[in-house]
Amino acid sequence: MCTGDNAHTGMAVARNVNMLARKENSDITVIMGEAAAPDFRCVNFTTVDAGLSVDYADVFASDPSKTELVLTATAFNALCQPSSMVTGSPLSDCGRECDINTSCDERMSLIPPKDHVNSDAPIVSLMPMVRVLARMKPNDKVQTINLLQDRGLVVGMVGDGG
Repeated sequence: MCTGDNAHTGMAVARNVNMLARKENSDITVIMGEAAAPDFRCVNFTTVDAGLSVDYADVFASDPSKTELVLTATAFNALCQPSSMVTGSPLSDCGRECDINTSCDERMSLIPPKDHVNSDAPIVSLMPMVRVLARMKPNDKVQTINLLQDRGLVVGMVGDGG
């Protein structure tokens, strides 16, 4: 699900329609990724139900059949950059905390948009686990469609008619 709503609303809807594991399903871990200030290239991962921090490398080593991801638009865009550009990745270390006082528009202006994602971008290997993409703008949605179509998937899009 790719939505303009915030991550918690997206998770609630996804759980309600069985697109995302519920708390009761102990076999599947739901992890949220959010990019952190000041440059929003650092992606912090935490388990949704327990609130535990998850190491960047552990997310990539996760079993896709037992892990589901919820990503904010800032995390999605950071992970669309080449892996050498994403801090917090195995290629660099990031201990910064996310600044929740920074507006979504300010966060998004710090990450350059891309029309097409290179095959070496971290998001490519994570897409099989992604269930919810939140706070997505129209160009983010197009980028998501391109990523999925590059994997040979058929993608549909529903708008609100407005």
